[in-house]
Amino acid sequence: MLGALLLLLALSGCALVGLTGKERSSIYAGDTALVLVRVQCTVDDRPLEPCLSLPSLSGRRLISFALGSFDTFGEPRHIDVRALSEESIGAGWVFLLLSPGYHYLYVLGLDSNAGYQPAHFQDAPRWQIEVPERAKWIYAGTLTLAGEEAGTLMFGEKIIVPVKNQDVPLSDDRESAGRLLKGQFPDAGEVRTILMKRWQPGDPFIFRSPWLDPPKQP
Repeated sequence: MLGALLLLLALSGCALVGLTGKERSSIYAGDTALVLVRVQCTVDDRPLEPCLSLPSLSGRRLISFALGSFDTFGEPRHIDVRALSEESIGAGWVFLLLSPGYHYLYVLGLDSNAGYQPAHFQDAPRWQIEVPERAKWIYAGTLTLAGEEAGTLMFGEKIIVPVKNQDVPLSDDRESAGRLLKGQFPDAGEVRTILMKRWQPGDPFIFRSPWLDPPKQP
């Protein structure tokens, strides 16, 4: 019982759960898309769940996100962690509400001192997310982040730092994503899988709106 209470406190402190009525209307109107991303974590090569924050009374966040878009000229702007349910955030599922076009997701962690420091995001791994026009429900992929223990704090809370120069793999878990979205939105219709692409230094930033169905070549 105590463990469940600690987990609930940690999760409620790290994520905004659910959608507002206005946000739902925007999705169904095709003005914005709900983009689902999953984050899985390992610490010292062992799976860690939940991995978005420490399962303790502090609920300290292990991962921070920022988003670059046309409005920010690609520069990272911190965004809150949002989830469809408390159960889904425990499994690492988060969502973004994005307008049509290209966006850039910056991910910082695993780090028990993770927080919003604009300078830190400049060198953080980032991924390009494509949102076609009229798309409503998108799964963009699953990221796996690696950390390692570097000691303990008061009350035995672990200090976790990111593995240096880690290769952050992107995997495809579209079946689970589809079940999650259908469970929350039975009338969601098609859930599109458009895996995000890793952005490398020197790559251009693209912000134009992509076409849903590009013209066929003669």
